[in-house]
Amino acid sequence: RISENAGVGLAIRGDVVEESLKSMMETGTVSRPAIGIQIMPLGHPRQRKVVMKKYPEVDPEAIPNVSGMIISTDEDLPEGLKQFDTIIGINGTLFNDGVSFSHLLSKYKVGEKVSLMVVRKRRYILVDVTLKEFPVDIERMYPQGGINPFEKGKKEEKSPQN
Repeated sequence: RISENAGVGLAIRGDVVEESLKSMMETGTVSRPAIGIQIMPLGHPRQRKVVMKKYPEVDPEAIPNVSGMIISTDEDLPEGLKQFDTIIGINGTLFNDGVSFSHLLSKYKVGEKVSLMVVRKRRYILVDVTLKEFPVDIERMYPQGGINPFEKGKKEEKSPQN
């Protein structure tokens, strides 16, 4: 065989690519809004079981089992949010999964205030937060001095035997 396929695919929504390209052409960077939390989806019953297994101290009745994203850590949370809060909407628009959550966030800019609809201990509350820039560790993503697969002499070259 001349070429091989590892069976790995990657898909990026066209609107995300378009916005990223515009931003790169205008500013040289891509800035994505973020709330500054780690979340876990609750849209599927199996996911709820995973949450309950990982966090046995949580009262199962306090977590809605049909929608939203549960805040999974308590480190550096924005003011007004607590661990195990379940976010179900942004500025009055409800969502059910991480893709919808991400899509809603992408409509806003870094520094804007948004109102999160949160379920906390079976009560619905609104929490206003200011969107932060989504952090990307460039050094970790693109390490300097990495291995160059095209450098000669590093790997034995194999030629076909006739």
